[in-house]
Amino acid sequence: MAISDDDLDACFSTDDFGVEGIFETSGGSVTVNGYFTDPTDAVELNGVRIEASEATFQCRTSETTAVRRDDTLTVDGTEYTVERYQRVGTGVTVFYLS
Repeated sequence: MAISDDDLDACFSTDDFGVEGIFETSGGSVTVNGYFTDPTDAVELNGVRIEASEATFQCRTSETTAVRRDDTLTVDGTEYTVERYQRVGTGVTVFYLS
């Protein structure tokens, strides 16, 4: 059974855990609901500095087909740059941000 956009409605509801994000693309603005994860700080382990996790934004693939690398995403007034993205295959795309 395939996952449809209707199945994802509740997943990205801003009434629960979702937040609004605004992508700026070459074709204009795209406003979507998704899950935002803040980046974490770098840590030092046994004298070795470990790279921090990137900020990410997960949302419906169908709403973000125009988004590309170097486009921007604004979440809660903070602007991020799309470094890369991964289409998960379940109707969801994860955007890795800087």
